[in-house]
Amino acid sequence: MKALVGGALAIGVADRIYMLENAVYSILSPEGYASILWKDSSKAKEAASIMKMTAKDLYDFKVIDKVLKEPNR
Repeated sequence: MKALVGGALAIGVADRIYMLENAVYSILSPEGYASILWKDSSKAKEAASIMKMTAKDLYDFKVIDKVLKEPNR
């Protein structure tokens, strides 16, 4: 999984935003979110699901313009 955390807001200022299909896009890591919300970073998987930070989620919310397919390995 490729992660873009921290700089997400800085590069989100563009005419178009494309995202690789297996990437995540967030200003905060799931561990950080879980630590803030539940004071337990071990709940990162649950936090990631709630955060809706996958390419498909963000495309559905119209945050990004296009999901780029990645080659099969």
